[in-house]
Amino acid sequence: MSKKLNSNLLELKTKHKVELKELQIKSKIKRLKQKINDENNKNKKLKTIVLESKKRKQNFLWWGLFGIAILLAMVSLGLQIYGAITQPHWIMFLCFLIDFFMGILLGILLIETMKFTDENNQEINELIKLLKEQDSEVE
Repeated sequence: MSKKLNSNLLELKTKHKVELKELQIKSKIKRLKQKINDENNKNKKLKTIVLESKKRKQNFLWWGLFGIAILLAMVSLGLQIYGAITQPHWIMFLCFLIDFFMGILLGILLIETMKFTDENNQEINELIKLLKEQDSEVE
């Protein structure tokens, strides 16, 4: 009888130890997952901060170039009106030069816009891949 009790006690102790170890392992896994999620959230925040700063710089460049192009267009229009009234040939040549530089500015603006959208698309695709990897790791 006592042997049975002792064996039952040993069996219960081993089961209890195994259950404790399983619980400890599960809690460690939960903590590690939480740490991974926290680090991923920090990385996401840093990436969004970097993206926002790039957007601000790019917006400054866009509006600056656009403003210069508008000013050049207004000066050119004024000179064309003045040239139409007074009819000197050098004013028309000056208008041509202003329009030429305005076209170059708008071309640069278009090229920079295309580069920026390509960079954003690549970064967005990378973020989507990271999110998919994180979802698969969590599952």
